[in-house]
Amino acid sequence: MLTNSMPKLGQQFDGETHLCINMNGLTPLGRFLATPAYVLLNTEYGDFESIEGYYRYLLYRECCKISGVDVTEILSSIDQFKTTSGLAAVKLNATIKAQLRKIDRLILQCEPTDEIALCIQRAIIQKLKSNTQFMGAALENQLPLVNYYATKDRLVTDERFQWYPKQVENAIYLMRELYQ
Repeated sequence: MLTNSMPKLGQQFDGETHLCINMNGLTPLGRFLATPAYVLLNTEYGDFESIEGYYRYLLYRECCKISGVDVTEILSSIDQFKTTSGLAAVKLNATIKAQLRKIDRLILQCEPTDEIALCIQRAIIQKLKSNTQFMGAALENQLPLVNYYATKDRLVTDERFQWYPKQVENAIYLMRELYQ
């Protein structure tokens, strides 16, 4: 469900006022849709075990492109994203980012492009098709999709976190057009 207003956020509202797409979300659908969750994706760059890995791979390739760095300089590093999922994928990103910072001319503060958004939407559709139960739940969901995480004493949310839920909403919209 596309929405411009932010629902009441917090784990106590997850599944009631919104659906938190996070590996620590309270709903099975929210955890399934989280970028680090395992799924075998077949892409133009090979197979990936998570949307997190595929997204990071695409983003770092884009960083090379806008920086004028030959992507072959970083392929051995970013190829590791193909075989990781879960918390390991999140940790791998921190490790690889530290390695890539050593390349002076590589700008790592690049934004996802429209092309990356379309690739991620196709990956989300692939992921949903891989599990008909979750695909049905996603197509029926009417709650706004958001991403945040909670610490002991606060809720951490940022507009940057909302890029992925928007891609999920776009993918679900496309699937609804096809399947309903």
